Amino acid sequence: MGFNAIIIDKLEDLEKLANCKVVVEFTFEVGDAVKIREIAIKNNLIVYLVVLKDYYDEKTMNQLKYVCNGIILVEAEKMGERFVYRFAIPKMIGGQSLSSYIRFKTERSVLEIDTSRDIV
Repeated sequence: MGFNAIIIDKLEDLEKLANCKVVVEFTFEVGDAVKIREIAIKNNLIVYLVVLKDYYDEKTMNQLKYVCNGIILVEAEKMGERFVYRFAIPKMIGGQSLSSYIRFKTERSVLEIDTSRDIV
């Protein structure tokens, strides 16, 4: 999808980028989402926030959905001896949103998405 995946500690780091799609691990306060939106408009960025499922209450999530270009929700669930990781994209500018969760696995530097449910 053409993303540059980064983790930013300060909003000033985001201000250094321009003309690209960026995925940001959202660990800030809700008020900072508005600042991120302003930076994105000024620097011609498309910013998607990665948010842990159920980390914020419903009101806060609705505010985040309103001010950002997209949200990627991530959840982890323990099944037996291992963890199962899933993601959903309830809002996506420039693409089809994915409201149902899709499983994925990570191994060192590899990300593998389970597409078996999409095969006919």
